[in-house]
Amino acid sequence: MAYAHGVVHELQQTEHDIKARDLIVRHLGSMPLVRVNGSDLRDAGVIPELVRRLQLAKDFTDHLTSLDDSERAREVFETAIVACAALRDMGCGSSASRVETRTSGGLHLIVWFVGRVHGRRWNKLSHLDLRGLTVAVGAIRNVGHSTRENSDEFHRLGVTKLLSWRLLCHWSTDESTDNEACEMKTITKSCCLPPAGSSYREAAFRSAGALINVAEKSDDCVKVCGSDRALIDILVESWGGKDKKKALISPGLHRILKFATKYDQNFSYLYILEKEEKRRKDAQNLEKIRSNVIV
Repeated sequence: MAYAHGVVHELQQTEHDIKARDLIVRHLGSMPLVRVNGSDLRDAGVIPELVRRLQLAKDFTDHLTSLDDSERAREVFETAIVACAALRDMGCGSSASRVETRTSGGLHLIVWFVGRVHGRRWNKLSHLDLRGLTVAVGAIRNVGHSTRENSDEFHRLGVTKLLSWRLLCHWSTDESTDNEACEMKTITKSCCLPPAGSSYREAAFRSAGALINVAEKSDDCVKVCGSDRALIDILVESWGGKDKKKALISPGLHRILKFATKYDQNFSYLYILEKEEKRRKDAQNLEKIRSNVIV
């Protein structure tokens, strides 16, 4: 713990962005490092410090039209991206880290990365904007996972509408920045993720995963996603596609599809739920057989 307190203290004392980024990357810059150091650093107070770095970036850049307008703003923004990536990785598999990210005021700042580029289509984003967005939607996916308070708060902060627009704007014929402009009436073809090899496919894939994870615990998110057939096309593709052989389905996507079938008995993805039900029953029967053998 002395090591962890020393790292957090050093991070708190430095306002030099390159040094701050180096500290975060050196101790929390990958999943293996998070598995080794994450718990001790969380207990030593690293999450509020990471959140503070996000707040600094917001304060420095909110008044700017472009990050290119200020070298200092770019440096602070780069540090915030690294801090957000650490929050993302700490939230993976750690409910304590997910809860503390919320109680430290981090959720609205993670969402800020998404909101600041809302209304700008994929091809209008700078490299740095896209990096920030990609890391942030990954953080929403992890920090919102299996934590009802976080999922509900993310929905209240506008994540469902922001990410729905982000995923559908590529297909909408309406140039409006309003989320409602991306309803079916403005979409002229079946929707899917951006093509492989595009610079923003990973961000889109993570955005879909974030919506699915938020939907696992947020009833309101389920209602929005489950009412939009075009959006469901993209979410199903991100899971593996309608022809995926193994039917194991994430809880969030399962809830979205179940909601959709309540209002459309001819729903084209109904068979995914049927396959999932069969898989569940087969697994239960296999477990009974194993139990009887053990007895």
